[in-house]
Amino acid sequence: MDTPFQSSLIDRTTEKRSRLSWGRRAIPLKHSTFFNKAKHSEEWHHSIDATAGVLHPSDSKFPFDSLRSHTNAYLNKKNKITQADADIRLAILVSAHDARDIGVAAAAYAMSATRLRALLPADLNVMHGSYFGLK
Repeated sequence: MDTPFQSSLIDRTTEKRSRLSWGRRAIPLKHSTFFNKAKHSEEWHHSIDATAGVLHPSDSKFPFDSLRSHTNAYLNKKNKITQADADIRLAILVSAHDARDIGVAAAAYAMSATRLRALLPADLNVMHGSYFGLK
């Protein structure tokens, strides 16, 4: 009788699982796409570029309304923010965008006039009252 009991005891010890704390276990969802969502600003840049394509604001077929909807979607994702916060966020978006003329066209309607006036000379490197460099 001792033999069957002992053999099952030996089998049980070989099947013993290693017990790790939750802190030491590798979480399989850590690098999944669920947690690595694109930032709202990256989504805005991609959607603006995709919508504008090769067109520029000087073209007659430029999609101003579609760009406006992308900017509205970006601001809605930020929930309730003040106009000052929206101005700061949109100025950062425009200055970080590769084609700044398209970025300005997409975000200008949602910015205050003073912030937009402050942004334009900084981006275009034009002094107030001077038309040097503009053609």
